[in-house]
Amino acid sequence: MTREEKLERIKSRQWYHSIEIEPGLVTPGAHPLGELRQVLEYLKFPARLDGLSVLDIGAWDGFFSFEADRRGAERVVAYDLTPEDYFGFATAKELLGSRVDYVQGSVYELRREAVGTFDLVLCLGVLYHLRYPLLALDRIHDVCDGYMLLETHCLDNCVILDDGQATTLERIDPRLSRIPLYRFYPANELNGDYSNWFSPNRSAIEGGLRTAGFEPTLLSEWGDRIAYKAEKIEGVPEYLQETYEGKFVRGADGVVRNAFPRAGRARPRSAVEPSDLSGVGTRSRDVL
Repeated sequence: MTREEKLERIKSRQWYHSIEIEPGLVTPGAHPLGELRQVLEYLKFPARLDGLSVLDIGAWDGFFSFEADRRGAERVVAYDLTPEDYFGFATAKELLGSRVDYVQGSVYELRREAVGTFDLVLCLGVLYHLRYPLLALDRIHDVCDGYMLLETHCLDNCVILDDGQATTLERIDPRLSRIPLYRFYPANELNGDYSNWFSPNRSAIEGGLRTAGFEPTLLSEWGDRIAYKAEKIEGVPEYLQETYEGKFVRGADGVVRNAFPRAGRARPRSAVEPSDLSGVGTRSRDVL
């Protein structure tokens, strides 16, 4: 394909990501190439990913997917709600000659039986678009065998008040940054975007990651954004050991018990008596 033909293909699409197809030929994305490369620096994105598998959730045009491929990842899956040709991904893949796979699906549908497992999961600019952010982290935990790079909007430096003005948690009350908080945006209060639902503060992000079975390490903060490396913790997440989201089984003695009891600590008494829990033996976190 000639350079002119590539340029025509690029012009036929609208672009969110600026992707370098070849030297001097870059897709005209809403986010400039320099900005996206700066995000890679904020993420401390590994220079080499040789032999690793990578899942890019909310891939859109695929800038980060293609970057993982370029850095030597053995397997890269771009994952998004829309078909691969809905945005620019399919066009960019063809022009780059990339081997990145595309899977259409929701983050809530992630299962290792369906997509496999990954050494590195990218969740970049996705969390605040989700109505069920903690459920999404649970699903990611299921398919992540190594660590996640998480980048998101953060409440600490950007609280939208009821009059539309922006402020910080520090200005409202310095104590608020120590409390895990989510600001709910029921309409388009945040950036005029109806797909923005929640803005967590740093404490809520870190707490949410830990309850989902990840140990967070702060990488960078800039403007109203924040980035973490979240390493998967082996074992059953604590919330499955202590709450009704866990799996319950009825023993031979007829007593219903949590299938994942927390070692060394009695499970809190439920407000629901065992006699009212018939059928809960099939309940699991996959039926939320």
